[in-house]
Amino acid sequence: MNNIPSAFLERMQKLLGGGYDAYLASLEEQSVRAFRVNTEKMSVERFKRFDDISVGEIPFVPGGFYLAPERVGGHPFHHAGVIYAQEPSAMAPLECIDIDPEWNVLDLCAAPGGKSS
Repeated sequence: MNNIPSAFLERMQKLLGGGYDAYLASLEEQSVRAFRVNTEKMSVERFKRFDDISVGEIPFVPGGFYLAPERVGGHPFHHAGVIYAQEPSAMAPLECIDIDPEWNVLDLCAAPGGKSS
């Protein structure tokens, strides 16, 4: 947290008021890591038979799994495109929208494009 500019922290303190201490504490917590199974490459059911990297399913995301804190980048599933590392919060919008297969959808937050998966 030493790399956060003091002007930013002062502004956050003004904006958050009584929630500022909880905000600071959250910056020290381990981030939630997760991934989504790319069902174009492998079904979720088949993935579960070979799963050696998840620590549980994300209840609101079919095919979404929590990941232990270690890096997933070196795992063969990642290299093969079977899984895509993504935060659960980035997975949530898709679960809230009933997208029609006939629609053309423009993902304006597609950097690097995982939500479009």
